[in-house]
Amino acid sequence: MDPLTALILGLVQGLTEFLPVSSSGHLVLAELLFGEADAPLAFEVWLHLATLVAVVAALRREILVMVRSLDFRVQGPEAKRGRTWILALAIGTVPAALVGLTGADAVETAFSSVRLVGVDLLVTAAVLFASRRFPGRSEPVTPIRALLIGIAQAVAILPGISRSGMTLVAGLALGLSGADAARFSFLLAVPAILGAVVLQLPELASLGAATPVPLLVGFLTAALSGYGAVLLVWRVVERGRLALFAPYCLLVGVAVLLWGSRL
Repeated sequence: MDPLTALILGLVQGLTEFLPVSSSGHLVLAELLFGEADAPLAFEVWLHLATLVAVVAALRREILVMVRSLDFRVQGPEAKRGRTWILALAIGTVPAALVGLTGADAVETAFSSVRLVGVDLLVTAAVLFASRRFPGRSEPVTPIRALLIGIAQAVAILPGISRSGMTLVAGLALGLSGADAARFSFLLAVPAILGAVVLQLPELASLGAATPVPLLVGFLTAALSGYGAVLLVWRVVERGRLALFAPYCLLVGVAVLLWGSRL
């Protein structure tokens, strides 16, 4: 893989990880377009690690509140909120973790199907269109709501189904405010990405030894573009305009299905 291809893939990953248009689906398509259809899963995990840096940087204040709340000598509304969110994130992570551990082979096989990416992009478009019915309220994050949002995230393991789109719409449908839906969606990505990185550590080590320059280029590009995408999506969700991304997913999904029928 050359540095230019790594830069393009990093840009695609950084933007689409948090924009509700499916990063995994776009990576599959980008790899095919640029002749990298056999790019190892470890490289995609490496780009996900870059987006982890982006989300931690963007949500550093929220993460700091949760870290401080681990000291049970600290009391008050902020500490209580931090502990509530830690519990919710732990619960919300379980469904995706179970799918990742028990269905890794099936998921990796799914990444080779262009037609499946097209169908799943249409599913993402439908979910985003449905978000217009959920303006968001001010319900708190509870264990039950966290579990349901976690199930939505688990479904999004399939390429073409947007993780951020599914979790954002699930949060809004369950009554969370736009800000809390965005906050929980982005924070929920942290353990999911960490889990994928841990599972791919041996592959990451060999990949780094083989292609250090493309890895560096891809990482920096994904991290910087991911940071910008987090800030953009946060504003869009707060203004109740998440459905703006639906037409794009619809058009790309149809185009991919037409393209896949010729392969």
